[in-house]
Amino acid sequence: MPRRSFKVAVATEPISFDLEGQKSGFRNFVCRDRLAAGTLMRFAETFASLEDEEESTGQNNGAEAIPAIREYFNKCLLPTNHELFWSMINDDDEGITIETLVEIAGWLSEVYSGSRPTGETSAPGSGVTSSGGGSAALLPPVDTPTYSRPELTPSSI
Repeated sequence: MPRRSFKVAVATEPISFDLEGQKSGFRNFVCRDRLAAGTLMRFAETFASLEDEEESTGQNNGAEAIPAIREYFNKCLLPTNHELFWSMINDDDEGITIETLVEIAGWLSEVYSGSRPTGETSAPGSGVTSSGGGSAALLPPVDTPTYSRPELTPSSI
């Protein structure tokens, strides 16, 4: 009987992102080192169904995505980061746009699914074109976590 054992990949570097608010400046938010596949699948499914609906009806009902985005961030962020994160998001003086929130969620999805394209890390001070305010913003570099899987071990039958 064929049999194989699978182990969970472990992040060798922390997962975090920096978010710049107009009032508070840059804040670093630390995320879980792994995310359940079900959480990622629910998040992806929400957006896939919205895209399908938009294609068939021609209407974009992005409001349906808001609870999925909220749940997704609550799952990704360490609990100690929830209060500060949501206070920044809900503060009009911070000016965090929904586009920025969706961009972060997409990046996290790539990181957690392991499908983030590899390439050279941006040099410090590299310009970012989507600052949410119509002008370029300079962001500090964000480390991309590296995952490793332990060698497979033979299973006893």
